[in-house]
Amino acid sequence: MQQYLPIKVEKIHSTYAIVSEPLSHKSFWFKNALAWKTAATYIYIRTTKVNTLLIGGKDIPYKSGIAIGKQLKSEVSTLLNSLKSLFPSINFKKDFSWIGSFAGTKDGLP
Repeated sequence: MQQYLPIKVEKIHSTYAIVSEPLSHKSFWFKNALAWKTAATYIYIRTTKVNTLLIGGKDIPYKSGIAIGKQLKSEVSTLLNSLKSLFPSINFKKDFSWIGSFAGTKDGLP
């Protein structure tokens, strides 16, 4: 949509996510609740239907596809460290990770 506007309003960010291998017990998370730490560099943690844990967030301003790909390992490490500091008893074994990019606006409106 940016091409149709006279001024630049979009800000592109990259976000990172990781998912665990399936966890062995079904009640590892209270009522499968979503946890969201709303700091400036937020993190969310939620369960999936196949008994895995999904962790994401720690968005950064978009660079090039190559540059954000190079940061995947360090950003995944940051997410894992955040999980361990919040929930040290969870035995999280990473299954896979990915990067996504999204556009937003300064005021958060569409």
